[in-house]
Amino acid sequence: MDTRKSEAGFPRMRTAIIGLSQAPDLLEQLQEAPLEVLGVADFDPSHPCLRDAREKGIFVTHDYTELLERSDLDLIINLIQDRTVEAIIQQLKPDRTRVVHAAISSFLAAFCRETVTHRILLELMGDLARHLGGFLDPRTLTGRILQGAMRIMEAPAGGIWSRKEGPFLLLKGIGLPSSLQLYSPSLGNAGLFDLLMEERRVILSGEIPSDPLLQQEKIFRDSGFRSLLAFPLIREFDLRGAILLFHEEPNHFLKEHLRPLEVLGDLVCQILEAEGALKGPRDLLIRDEITGLYNEVYFLDRLKAEIRRANRNESPISVLYLHLRSDHGMEYADQIMIRPYLRAISSELMSSIRNVDVPARYKQNDFVVLLPDTSSEEALQIAERLLERLSLIRLEGIGEVSVQLNIGIATYPDHATQPKELLDNAELAAFLAGRDRESTVRFFPTGRFELNGLTPEGIIRKFPALTEVFQVLVAQGTREPQTYRHAQEVAYYASLIAKGLDLPPERILEIGMAGWLHDIGKLTLPGLNGDLQKKLLRLAQINRRIHPTIGAYILKNLVRSSSLLKGVLYHHARYDGHGEPHGLRGESIPLEARILAVADFYQHLQSDLERRKVSSQREVFRELRRKSGSELDPRLVECLIRRVTAG
Repeated sequence: MDTRKSEAGFPRMRTAIIGLSQAPDLLEQLQEAPLEVLGVADFDPSHPCLRDAREKGIFVTHDYTELLERSDLDLIINLIQDRTVEAIIQQLKPDRTRVVHAAISSFLAAFCRETVTHRILLELMGDLARHLGGFLDPRTLTGRILQGAMRIMEAPAGGIWSRKEGPFLLLKGIGLPSSLQLYSPSLGNAGLFDLLMEERRVILSGEIPSDPLLQQEKIFRDSGFRSLLAFPLIREFDLRGAILLFHEEPNHFLKEHLRPLEVLGDLVCQILEAEGALKGPRDLLIRDEITGLYNEVYFLDRLKAEIRRANRNESPISVLYLHLRSDHGMEYADQIMIRPYLRAISSELMSSIRNVDVPARYKQNDFVVLLPDTSSEEALQIAERLLERLSLIRLEGIGEVSVQLNIGIATYPDHATQPKELLDNAELAAFLAGRDRESTVRFFPTGRFELNGLTPEGIIRKFPALTEVFQVLVAQGTREPQTYRHAQEVAYYASLIAKGLDLPPERILEIGMAGWLHDIGKLTLPGLNGDLQKKLLRLAQINRRIHPTIGAYILKNLVRSSSLLKGVLYHHARYDGHGEPHGLRGESIPLEARILAVADFYQHLQSDLERRKVSSQREVFRELRRKSGSELDPRLVECLIRRVTAG
């Protein structure tokens, strides 16, 4: 190589080649590699390739030990496949010099680029240490980081833009044309930056469909730039974007460059955050004050945005739902007492996931994690690692209380296509995992039954008139989580039975709806739930008798569905005829109501199993069969057991 620097002016690796005659074309093949050949050694000094090397001004010798004495080498390429030669080189080379033995040119090019990247990152870590020591100001360090990104990608120009409340502003620019230095897109029409915010990944100019920046072709024609690469620097809702410009499209851009750019981008954000550029009231709106993780509102917004992006790119998204449960009823413990435990969980959680993942505190004491571009198999590996690490944490201030951690997994688009549906399915998987009586991981049970359309959102899309009814159910579930979970579970098991009977899809959906809403009549009777229901037994008995009728009356005025109404109205009828209303027995009871009765009773047994009132799943089945023929339809009991055990 006849120069010490590339066209962009970046330093190359100082290199020596031993045994060049073994690969005479290597010098030409390495023209694009970021290195400078200082010397060549070969046992055949008359070989034509050595004459070419001399013409390029490269030092040539027949004694390879002469090269090993040089202290200015970064890399030695040995093409002689001899163990003795390799041992001598390894022994005599300078300590800081790296050696590659008998490698092909493509590998050498990749190796050189990796080494350069590694060196640049080490240099930036040194700059960061100087910044922390007060010897380097934030703006200078930000410029050094931009230079590092340009050197890694061999870009002749680059810039970092930021936004606050108005347009994007250029924080730092190197080699940019004046037109780009003045470029300040507004928040409402940020073009490329909007795309960065949504994609959250490195973008090449050829991938951008339309952008105000790229539409100004004069910027590129006058400056000679023809290609652009951008990567996001994102903290919460704030966005900073780094843009690198090229005279030609970079043909060496590989996936392994993504990680260094992510590291540099994250470093820029942390520096600016420490400087105070990102602090403000917005942080209070998206963070949970106890754990420091994101809150539900921000998590759902990000989930919606990621699903839109995944839909465009046809990439997967996974959601982990972490449900925590203590033998001492942690869900209802004093929040002040368990705060140290929640903080410990959140701290361990943050250290165990990737920078691109989105962790949040959800509901009262549960956690959720959004995993972009993550398949079910990859999510399982992450979940198992989390389970192993988080299960070691104990409650501080309450004593050595063992905590059961269950993680549910749901993946887009396999398990759901809507944001809330995906999250609900992950929660259902975690709840089902909790019945194994030990900390475990479980996928959403699509192998047994697809719940597409059976979430409140899916039902409301099909029956908009039920919106207010589900709002009442969700509101009650906020105060009494078990109420919502009971409805969700009964809907699931009822649909499971209906599926086992090979009923039409429309009827399966309506039976699932009946499962969700079978107790909606209870929620319209004030003062008859919770602790009051335990104290006032007489009112509870009245409630039990009349709530099916009230629920059916409400629903009758909202939707036309005979299966829904029959299920809700008769779900307390007994197979032996002793239920409500009296007189109906056996198969004279509508099938929908008999299905709900089995699903309802099985859900209560599962709750007893979770609270350790029932010792095992076998005992659950035994109790279910004990009611078979009296309260429950025997055929439907066996159908449910088959469907449950099949999964």
